[in-house]
Amino acid sequence: MTWLKGVHVIAIIFWSASLIYLPILMAGHNPRLSNPTYLRLHGMVRNLYVWIASPFALLAIISGTALIPLREVTAPWFALKLLFVAALAIIHARCGVILAKQSHTAERANALVRVMRIALPIILFPCVLWLVLAKPRLEFEPQPRLRFFHADTLLEHQLAAEPSGRRDQQEAQKGHADAPRIQG
Repeated sequence: MTWLKGVHVIAIIFWSASLIYLPILMAGHNPRLSNPTYLRLHGMVRNLYVWIASPFALLAIISGTALIPLREVTAPWFALKLLFVAALAIIHARCGVILAKQSHTAERANALVRVMRIALPIILFPCVLWLVLAKPRLEFEPQPRLRFFHADTLLEHQLAAEPSGRRDQQEAQKGHADAPRIQG
C-alpha cells in the first residue's frame, strides 16, 4: 500500500504542475506570433498535454481509486475531495478541447477567461491537499433556519407542573446550597 500511495502522490505532483502550466502556455497564444514561433509554442503545449499531463492525470485517478478500498475512506471530507478532483478532471479535459481547436489564426480568449483558467487549478489543488491532510470533520445535517416554537420545550411545559425555567432556577439554587463552602 505504501508504494501505491507514493505513486499517487508523485502522479498528483506532476498532474498539478502540468495543469497549472498548460493554461499559462496557452495564454501565450497570439495570432500576431510568427508561424515558426507559434508552431514551437503549440508543439510544446501539445507535448505537455499528451506526454505529461494526461498520463499523470490517469495515473493519479487510477491510483487514488485503488487506495479507496485499502484506506476504507467514507468520511464526508472525502466526498468533497472527490468533487474537487472531478472539477480538476473537467479543467484537464477542457484544456484538451482548447488545444484541439487552437490554431494560429484563432482568436485569443479574453483576459478574465485566461486568468480563470490559470487560477482555478491553483485554487483547487491546495483545497484537495488541505482536505486530505486535515481530514476536517464535516457535518451535512440540514439545520432548520427559523423555528417559531420548540416542540420539545412546548411538550415539556405541558407535562411539567412548573415551567422548565423556574425548575432550572430552583435546581441551580439547590445545587449551589449543596456545594461545600471553602473558608478563607
